[in-house]
Amino acid sequence: MKERTINTLIFSVSSLLLGVIFAMHAGLDGVITVTETTITGTLITMGVFGLLLALFRAVKYVIMRLRDQHTLRQQATNQQ
Repeated sequence: MKERTINTLIFSVSSLLLGVIFAMHAGLDGVITVTETTITGTLITMGVFGLLLALFRAVKYVIMRLRDQHTLRQQATNQQ
């Protein structure tokens, strides 16, 4: 689970960086075509959604860990 979150985070950041670099490169000549806008928007959108997915997975992982700790504490209390 942790590896998937890290992979998603790496993919998201790289997509965002590619989108920003592509946008900067497209804007150098002063004319931005529809294709350049579409590619830039797609890359940045993929990056943002990937970051949201990584955040969701991280929160889910933390909640599962807290639940496991709580369950272990309850079992230890019940055994005494």
